[in-house]
Amino acid sequence: LRSQVEEDNLTENFITKLIEVKNFESVVNIVTMILMFLKRKIKSYKIELDDLASVRRRSKQILYGLARPDKEKIKSIQSQFDIREDENGTYLLTRPFDIEKKIINFEYVLLDGSTIVGKSILKSHHIHVSSVEREISKLLDNKLYVMGARGYLKRLQKSCHTCKRIRQEISKSKM
Repeated sequence: LRSQVEEDNLTENFITKLIEVKNFESVVNIVTMILMFLKRKIKSYKIELDDLASVRRRSKQILYGLARPDKEKIKSIQSQFDIREDENGTYLLTRPFDIEKKIINFEYVLLDGSTIVGKSILKSHHIHVSSVEREISKLLDNKLYVMGARGYLKRLQKSCHTCKRIRQEISKSKM
């Protein structure tokens, strides 16, 4: 286990293997438990997280870091949104708008949907036999903006076995 940790970060290879067999939420739970174990059992492991919620946030940051978009993809979206980058990730800021005489803009974590972590996040937000817009609104409710989400979710809706089966049964019952 210790060999899987590099400078306060789990290796990409280890997480990639986890994501291939588990869904995104399961991987978050596994990484959270590993960080909790490292904090308690390995005294030299530096982690300043006190409770389970903060360790879980850190686990998500590690995973989101693996789905961080490159500079070229960020440039392509910069004309539509304001982008902010820091050591914790890349954030998309919506244009300011008024709600009840207050100027508000939302901040979303910007992720690349073509990475294995991005695809796993999109799969975990899939809702059987629903519209792609509903799935995207679920992503936005979780403060995530995944580049390429609409196309991937459309393909997922068409290829999902459960969605196909339900649609087929609905069409049979209409006849």
